Amino acid sequence: MKNIKTLFLPFTFLTSILFSLLYLGSCDDGPTEPEIEPGRRDYTWEVDTLNVPFGEYTSSYGIWGTSPNNIWMTAGRSSSNQYRLFHFNGTSWKNIEVGFSLLDAWGIFGFNENNIWICTGSGQISRYNGLNWEPFADYTPKGEVLALHGFSGSSISEFYSFGAYLEGPYRSRSKAILLKYNVQTNNWEFVDIGDTKTVFSSMTYDSYEKCFFITSYNPQGGYQNIYKFQDRTITNLYESTEETKVFNMEKRAYFMVGKKILKYKNNSLFIWKDFSELEGFAGPILGRNEKDFFTATFGVGIGHYNGEDNKILFETDLWFSSHIIFKEEVLFVCYRPYIKEDIIIHGKLKSY
Repeated sequence: MKNIKTLFLPFTFLTSILFSLLYLGSCDDGPTEPEIEPGRRDYTWEVDTLNVPFGEYTSSYGIWGTSPNNIWMTAGRSSSNQYRLFHFNGTSWKNIEVGFSLLDAWGIFGFNENNIWICTGSGQISRYNGLNWEPFADYTPKGEVLALHGFSGSSISEFYSFGAYLEGPYRSRSKAILLKYNVQTNNWEFVDIGDTKTVFSSMTYDSYEKCFFITSYNPQGGYQNIYKFQDRTITNLYESTEETKVFNMEKRAYFMVGKKILKYKNNSLFIWKDFSELEGFAGPILGRNEKDFFTATFGVGIGHYNGEDNKILFETDLWFSSHIIFKEEVLFVCYRPYIKEDIIIHGKLKSY
């Protein structure tokens, strides 16, 4: 009869191996996500001018749409109230007359084609119900100057407009503000964020962090900041003297600071991509994912990053003001300095 101890040792050893394999399997993060393919670069480009009558001019600021056949664009500055809102049906741009003032219509945002909002540099908010544009309300307190720059929302119940009170000579001093839409009362309410002396300039929701991120600039001090907004609490994360904006890809926030792109993880920001070697890089960024996004470079052109390098796909000396991206199309609204007209650069992926 063999020694029981001799039999027990190999059995224990094999059991330990099996247990280790099972344990390692249970610690797996789940199915590996498919590798992101580099974004295509075979675009055809069309250039269109936003035509207005002789003597009139526009300067686009906000753009939003549900598809390449349904795009709305606001004019932040224009010569008259008539040329402050435009619609693109996939073929041509049409001026939309609303019958009320849209002075400095800077921001536009929607949840669907029947629920679209516009905010202005004079504190007004308007809404489109699928049939008509209607003035919603003026939220400028008496004796104040309130500029609303845009919207951001994860849902209609978590929907915000951002901007600032502008004070002092030449509006050189400011206090940041947030308005939140109250579904129950059908009204916008001021959010208490304390005395934050800055101007909120861009905002997006990060579905992974479950919070909003906001960027700002201080017209008096010259510095720009990144804030985290969560549970009605605002936290200052970053300060810079370089151009700073936040944008969104795949429901995650990315931050442009000068020629660098930052990401947020583990309660801190880190440099994800550094494009310091690029000439003149200072424009907006928009994309579909981390291997398929555009860089718009003032005075150089439209670049594209595919996970390996950044390549100029369309050369132009125009300056960029607004932009929007879809699955197979991208539009950049541009202008030439000192010439008051909007030029749309429209890129379409080739069909095979």
